Amino acid sequence: MEIWLEGGEKVKVKVRGFIIETDQPHHCGGEDTAPTPYELFLSGIGSCMGYYVSKVCKKYNLPVEGVKLQLEEEGEGIRVKIFTPKNFQQEHLAKMIEYAKKCKVKKRIEDGVNFEIKGEKHSPF
Repeated sequence: MEIWLEGGEKVKVKVRGFIIETDQPHHCGGEDTAPTPYELFLSGIGSCMGYYVSKVCKKYNLPVEGVKLQLEEEGEGIRVKIFTPKNFQQEHLAKMIEYAKKCKVKKRIEDGVNFEIKGEKHSPF
């Protein structure tokens, strides 16, 4: 993964050939042209859980239309709500919750992360 500064408050990331842009809102000195890194962090959790919820739809041959997740910060934690169409059975919703808990991003956060940050004079890329 390569990360570089773009000027102002903008930062870009290259991962698997994709370019992800970040910026800050106007009130933080940015131009508000892209999500903040923290918003991408939260969206990573939500999209990971969405992936696992979609596996339930596939396993039980359920339509994905109308299935939505909502992620909110609450105090020191994060609350995720899974919404389904009215015709979904409660057992399918229970399975979706079970599968969402398998999200690898969530598990990594819960397991804890150690950071090593060091400086180098020359870039490898």
